[in-house]
Amino acid sequence: MNATLASLLLSILLASCVVDASCTRKLDVKRKCLKKCNSNSDCRGRKKKCFCDGDCGMSCVRHNRKCKEVLSILHGAVDVKPYNRFNAKARYSCDEGYTLNGPDVRVCRGDGKWGLTAPSCEIEGKCPPPPHISHAKPDSLPGRKYFNVGDRIYYSCEIGYDPEGFSIIACLDNGLWTKHTIKCNPKACPDPGHIHNGVRQVGDFVYMSKVNFTCNEGYQLHGSQSLKCNSSGKWEGVKPHCLPIKCPLLKNPSNGEVVYWNRNRKYIKKNLISLKYGDKATFNCMRGFEIKGDRERICSANERWSGESARCAIVDCGYPGHVPHGMITSPIKTTFGVKLTFRCANRSTHKGHMAITCQENGRWDHSPPLCLKQCTVPKVRHAKVYTSHNDNVGIVQYFNHDNYVVISCKKGYALENRHKKKSFCNNGNKGIYSSSL
Repeated sequence: MNATLASLLLSILLASCVVDASCTRKLDVKRKCLKKCNSNSDCRGRKKKCFCDGDCGMSCVRHNRKCKEVLSILHGAVDVKPYNRFNAKARYSCDEGYTLNGPDVRVCRGDGKWGLTAPSCEIEGKCPPPPHISHAKPDSLPGRKYFNVGDRIYYSCEIGYDPEGFSIIACLDNGLWTKHTIKCNPKACPDPGHIHNGVRQVGDFVYMSKVNFTCNEGYQLHGSQSLKCNSSGKWEGVKPHCLPIKCPLLKNPSNGEVVYWNRNRKYIKKNLISLKYGDKATFNCMRGFEIKGDRERICSANERWSGESARCAIVDCGYPGHVPHGMITSPIKTTFGVKLTFRCANRSTHKGHMAITCQENGRWDHSPPLCLKQCTVPKVRHAKVYTSHNDNVGIVQYFNHDNYVVISCKKGYALENRHKKKSFCNNGNKGIYSSSL
């Protein structure tokens, strides 16, 4: 039949379409149906007519609706008539020695899709390789493609898994395997228990699972940090326990002592062997000594004391400095309690303290003295020289710092500059004076 004749017959069919009262729409249709109709007048458009569309019943379908090309099947053939049009039928058949598994006819529907699922051709009296079961192994040879009717396959579970259900399947004459019920469950390990002063990770206690443990603050884990459930249903590893973190007692520094306190700043007695995590050690020195290093140390999570070790060093006030025109007469030491004595050079006087002492605060109790040079008494012809206390200088050759001498000319003589009657001594330097005329 050529294409022109087929088109003519289809036109005649469409023109004479009569509604089929037995083609009703089912309630449990598992696809989207087109518009429901009773006659062609219910359909809009010239191309839509009222046709029986399988489970959808009478529906408005385009008369030129087509489905995609049907794919061929392995070890079989498919014949489609009329070619891929609405209501066309695809008929499947298998080669000799093979049996069709699935529907032998599929119909092109009004939605442009083929109904049902494409079948397959399976060898007669043969079964395919046995189905895969999680964590189970069949006793068949690997790579075998087909099995004979009556062949039995035994499944065994992998190491670490226990079987549940029937473990044998058989090849049936329809080329299918009997339904299996075997299930491989992981072996269970007993509850490992809780850990004192710590926590465990919540999880399943089955093969290949792990349970992790951690300790509370101030405690250290001893044993395995995690336990693993092995194929025998036993835990691998050493069950841990949490012990308090401890630090050893510190030695008292020379000329000092260590005082211990807990987190609440309460005093801890010294008759202990060790201290706990978070305890503090405070270093105190004797009078005249000072801390070098960390005054306070804390017992850390690594069982060591924080900071650096402390020692008590004697307080040192340092060299007080050079005294011009003077010297230190005592041994030169600058540590706590030492007393330094000073002496001024000849023809000089002192101002301040001639002895200073190093205090526990690291400072001298006084500044070093000042040694101030005396001045030479001026010699003035035809004049008398008096000190600031109206004393005749006479045979005295020097006068002290911050003092002065008065120049008084004899009768018949006068100073060149009447305003320069005094001569002041400033650390060995005299003021300007005038001679008598």
